[in-house]
Amino acid sequence: MWVKERSCARWFRMIVISVGKPGGFLLSDQKQNFSGYMHKIKSFLYFLKVLWQQRYVIRKLVARDFQKKYLGSYLGLPWAFLQPAAIILVLWFVITIGLRGGFGHGDVPFLPWFVCGMIPWFFISESITA
Repeated sequence: MWVKERSCARWFRMIVISVGKPGGFLLSDQKQNFSGYMHKIKSFLYFLKVLWQQRYVIRKLVARDFQKKYLGSYLGLPWAFLQPAAIILVLWFVITIGLRGGFGHGDVPFLPWFVCGMIPWFFISESITA
């Protein structure tokens, strides 16, 4: 296994060296694509570096948002779980009992199928309205 990893590293070095040569094995448009990919990778790595350098500020902002959202309410953090669960249960009751619907999809019962659709909806609606 070590020999294989070593040969892969040698192969990668060969590619990087040959790309920089004027008569390298890549065509001109392939070189542009390769440099574009490298630029994107470098930009992403720089973004991660800035996030790591600013981790203290990000942590403080998250903590302040958490306190503002949950510590001001009567139930606090449990309300973040109780409110979506109550909405799901009410809608499940209305659809299955009131409207006589809710048969699920194939072999999957209706409630898990419904929950899998509602959780992304709660996330999207909360991120848009917040």
